[in-house]
Amino acid sequence: MTTRSPAGLARGAAAGQGAAVSLWRSSISRASVLRLLVRVLLVPLALALAGCTGQITGWASPTVSGGTAYLVTPGEKLVALNLDRVASLSQDVQRPVEDLSAIRRWEFPAEKDKKLGPTYATPVLAGSTLYLATYGGKVYAMEAATGRQLWEHTLGGATSQVVGSPTLVGDTLYVGASDDRVYALDAATGAEKWRFKTGNKVWAGVVTDGAGTAFVASLDHNVYALDSRDQTLKWRFPTGGSIASTPVYAGGVLYFGSADGRLYAVDTATGQSKWNFNAGSWLWGSPLLEGGALYVGALDNQVYALDATTGQQKWAQPFRAGGPVNATPVLASGVLVVGAQDGRVYGLDPATGQQRWAYTSDPSGGVFASLSTDGAVVYVMPLNQRLVALDSRTGALRWVFKTG
Repeated sequence: MTTRSPAGLARGAAAGQGAAVSLWRSSISRASVLRLLVRVLLVPLALALAGCTGQITGWASPTVSGGTAYLVTPGEKLVALNLDRVASLSQDVQRPVEDLSAIRRWEFPAEKDKKLGPTYATPVLAGSTLYLATYGGKVYAMEAATGRQLWEHTLGGATSQVVGSPTLVGDTLYVGASDDRVYALDAATGAEKWRFKTGNKVWAGVVTDGAGTAFVASLDHNVYALDSRDQTLKWRFPTGGSIASTPVYAGGVLYFGSADGRLYAVDTATGQSKWNFNAGSWLWGSPLLEGGALYVGALDNQVYALDATTGQQKWAQPFRAGGPVNATPVLASGVLVVGAQDGRVYGLDPATGQQRWAYTSDPSGGVFASLSTDGAVVYVMPLNQRLVALDSRTGALRWVFKTG
């Protein structure tokens, strides 16, 4: 059996088969693999047993801007929600708002009998245009105000599933796919400009330096630096494990985690390592870079704060969550907010790692999708068919919307 998606990896890997094992085989012991797979499996299995959902159809993060949240529902529709309207309808914060028609600005596809299919990639908002890529290999551009489709592009073939979010730079939209390729599309028309093939699936989003270089992370253990105009290879950086999350670029340095348990800092001018930090567990999620510090979670439940220049730990000890952490945290109102697969959201002191508050999802649902924030409010989509709004300072529940 071969697992074909992140959700499939979580569900199917317990048998020790398929793509799941290949992610760790070269870098982590069999015992470590089993421990990590058990952790990743617990939440989806619990959800299925509880009847919350029979199938995980993706965990795309919401995009929040200007009082609107763009999110993919369990019904596999992209919707634009009026957040002010949600707040006004929430008379009891313990009872979720359920009337989608009262808060929906638009829905895509508009036809009742059409669906997007499973989606892991976060919608990308750029000015008046919204871009979305689905696991089925479809890429869409639409008007953010109305949901009207501008164009649709189908990637290379039947194995061109998309996990990582698209990246828009100038007039080019970059999309990685499970056919081992990264695609560069014309952002105005959706026409393909070029494609580049790696040695394995590209689950990560592409990042650029804004000066002509695109960085592509692959499950083949490598990061590639490409000329963004014509995909000419500038350098390749090898690691000891698969890379499933989008790197972070800042000031000539590329930061990314790997299944070999290390967080790397690479000089983008030379492709040489500046430092690496050994967390000892797969760093699935992208790190957050804020104020010279990198914040990153691992699948052994630990959350780290590292000096971005040296790679040295900034906290006296890592923070230990109640479950694996693969969602990228956010910094809001001076609080580092972290979601974990145990269904909890933690508010931490970014200077010390000490816990300030915690929220537990109800009904229980693991937090796989990265968090979103508009500053005062943090938005969370656990795997329980809910969109949750939390006060970023206190963790107090503002409101809950039932997405499915």
